[in-house]
Amino acid sequence: MSGDYSIDYDFVRVNLAEQLMKVRRYNDALLLLDQIIEESADVPFVSQARADRAALRFENGDTEAARSDVQLALRLDPSNTRAQNLMNAMSPSPMPLPSK
Repeated sequence: MSGDYSIDYDFVRVNLAEQLMKVRRYNDALLLLDQIIEESADVPFVSQARADRAALRFENGDTEAARSDVQLALRLDPSNTRAQNLMNAMSPSPMPLPSK
């Protein structure tokens, strides 16, 4: 990226990807998230982009890739609530205890 790179640019791109997800333009959102993850130097935005990409991958049944993205998102930003919620959703439910 050129020297005029700005954090505002990452903010806009992450928000655009989230809006694309809301209107079900999943492929466009995924391409944009891939670009953000590859190009951005700003940790919070990369963490959010990874959490968003994990959500898309999880919805498409690619659980392993989703888990990898969400783990990286949480390493970058442990307070990322979207990543935390997704990790909880992907965790297997505990087995119920047998009745006595």
